[in-house]
Amino acid sequence: MKALFNLLLLFLLVSCSKEAPVSLVKSPPRLNVNDSLAVLSIYQKMTDFKPGKDNFKTEGELKYELDTLHNEYRVVSLEISEITKDCIFPEELRQLTELRKLSFLEGTLYGSIPPWIGELKKLQSLVLMRVKLTGSIPMEITELTELKKLRIAEVDLSGKLPNGLYRLSKMENLVLTQTKIGGEIPKELGQLKKLEFCILSQNQFEGMFPIEFAMSCKYVIECDNNNITELPFEIWRDDLPGYPPMLTNNRLSGKIPDWVLKTKKWKDYGFVVEQQQDGFGYVNFKR
Repeated sequence: MKALFNLLLLFLLVSCSKEAPVSLVKSPPRLNVNDSLAVLSIYQKMTDFKPGKDNFKTEGELKYELDTLHNEYRVVSLEISEITKDCIFPEELRQLTELRKLSFLEGTLYGSIPPWIGELKKLQSLVLMRVKLTGSIPMEITELTELKKLRIAEVDLSGKLPNGLYRLSKMENLVLTQTKIGGEIPKELGQLKKLEFCILSQNQFEGMFPIEFAMSCKYVIECDNNNITELPFEIWRDDLPGYPPMLTNNRLSGKIPDWVLKTKKWKDYGFVVEQQQDGFGYVNFKR
């Protein structure tokens, strides 16, 4: 009902003439015209939204904040939780220059994440889940330096993580799961000092897990069900910060050094490397 009320209000505000007579009394704030037109177009492209119809219905969230300087409301949060029409990333998003949160959850959103995503400079949260996106994560996503939350899940994105992720210095919550993204996990993720929650499960990451990343995170990094082949044994040292990442169902192999088996970290967290893919695993793993 809240989303319904907000969008009905939006429609009414847009329908008002911009040529209203000047009054000596300060007029009440209204919704920014460009924002309102952009949002209406986005909803019409992605959902069954029909303004003014009795069967009007929408799912998701639309929020505004008052720009006191211009006495108008700006769209700061847009979430569509059920995309019912075949569509690509709507270019009208580029007009929402005050957007802080963007979420597309479930439905027929095709194509790729456009490079112009980097124009949404104030974006703090980007969530893309259970949609039909393909291609790779564009380099321009590293220009979203206000980003605190990035969640991409259950999509067919491929390629590698873009270089320059260290620029996202405010990142607190990073979830990338059930995709086709692979390659090595960049050690520069260790520069994300505010990162508190990280899930990289069910992708196609390979090679060595960077110890710099594991040492920087405040909690265990979930990186199960990938193709990681090596975890530096140094991460098990009790005098080093960080936690060994969850690496079950990867491709770790070889022999665990005796000194590792004597550490407190091993006693507390050895289970994170126990089960590996068929044909892989440490030859002397014991719990």
